[in-house]
Parts: sequence; C-alpha cells; structure tokens
Amino acid sequence: MRRIVLDTNVVRNLAYESGCRIDIEAAVAHRHEIQFSIASAAVREVLTQLLNSGFTFKDWQKAARTLDRFISQDLPVFPRLINFNDIMNFVTDNLIESVEVINASKYVWRVVKGIEDPNWPNQVDRNSFINGIIEPPRNEYIQFIDNFINIGEIHNESQDQIIKRTLDFFSHQYGGSNTAGIMEVPARSLGRFIYLQRQEKNPLNPKAKKRRGDPYDFEILHVTAIPETQLCTADKKLIIHLKDAGVEIPGRVISVDNLNESLP
Repeated sequence: MRRIVLDTNVVRNLAYESGCRIDIEAAVAHRHEIQFSIASAAVREVLTQLLNSGFTFKDWQKAARTLDRFISQDLPVFPRLINFNDIMNFVTDNLIESVEVINASKYVWRVVKGIEDPNWPNQVDRNSFINGIIEPPRNEYIQFIDNFINIGEIHNESQDQIIKRTLDFFSHQYGGSNTAGIMEVPARSLGRFIYLQRQEKNPLNPKAKKRRGDPYDFEILHVTAIPETQLCTADKKLIIHLKDAGVEIPGRVISVDNLNESLP
C-alpha cells in the first residue's frame, strides 16, 4: 500500500481555506488505497506551536477534524524515526505493521486530536512537557552537524563531495552500501546543509534561534527510508533545498500539488 506522511505545514494548512492544501475530497475517496499519516515530528511541532501561541487551539481543532476524515485508522501518526539503528530495524523487520506500533499510533492520535483547552497542559507542567517530550533532540542534532563541520578537509570540498561524504557516513556507520540508498534523502539534505553552513558569506548556523525547526525537518525526512513511503510537504523552500541536493521530486518526497495531481 502506498503511504503518504504529512509534514507540519500540510497539517496546519488544513485549518485554513486558502493556501497550499491537500484536495480533501480526493484524499477521502482514496483513503482505503493510500495510507495517510501525520509525521511524529509534525505532531510535536504543532503541539509546540500551540503552547507557544504560534497556532490557535481553535485552528488545531479544525485541522484535526479534517484530518480525521482521511488519515489512516491503523496508523494515524507515523512512528518517530530518529535512531538510525531503529530505522534499519523498521526496514528489515517491517515493524511498521506491528501491533505495538499500530496501538501506539492510535493512542497518540486519540490524545492529540482531543486537545482543545488553551490551558492544557497546566502551567506547572508546561515547561517540563515542552522540554521533556516535545522538543526535538536539538543538542544531539547540533553535535551531529559539528562532527562533520570539524573535519578539516571538508572546508575545501564541493557540495557533491560533502554529500558523498554524508552518504558514505550512513553506509559505513549503519550496515553497508544498501544503507546509503535507504537513507539517501536525509543524507543528501544533511550534506547540502553542511555545505551551506561552511560558506564564508551568510553561513547557516544550526544554533541560531531561527534555525530551531531544523531538527524537526531533518527528523521528518527519515520517513523516506521506509519502502513505499512518501513525505508530503507544502514547504517550497524544502523542495528547492532537496532538489539542489539531488533528490528526485516527486519521488520519496512529494509536494502537495504533485500529490493532488496523483489523486484522480
């Protein structure tokens, strides 16, 4: 079965009448042929925005009701894939269809879609909830980037050479040449990000406040490692970023417009 995993911006846009939106009626008509799920990182990012007043509870309820019309009843929230060894286990053992994964996904969606109280969670738990549950492992992500940046010869390499380096890293670190193919999208994205970060003019800084969403983006791309799974995004900058990194669009990543065109 074809799987479509929804990025944060796709989920948010369902709350509004305008903007880049999935064709809801077409998605409903194909919900038995296509498994639509929300990325785990997208759920956590939406919750963070709710708690930080970046997204209203009223709009979230509207988006959740629309999602409920077409997302998978078995796998409404796609499992979190951040540990590369876990990703390989999902691929080799087909854990995506396991009872444990399905039950956990249903539970998360049942809890999250019911959130409608602006006082949730109470103020005492708010900071611990954000820092302990929702926030992506930002420090680990920054350290991961720094490990590449600190390689001396990388500062003289082209984008293609750095991307080859990140592909080789996944291959050597996590189990052979096939790994590079499975992890191609996040590896290529990471390689381009590192290339941009070491530019002399306007280098990207993963520690900057405006880059706080980068760990979410990187984690969301991991869903593309699962066979027959596409990430759907309305983020045009991400699409350009991935194209520049050599990722085929549409392929493992598909824009909302391309998705709508594929839903007759």
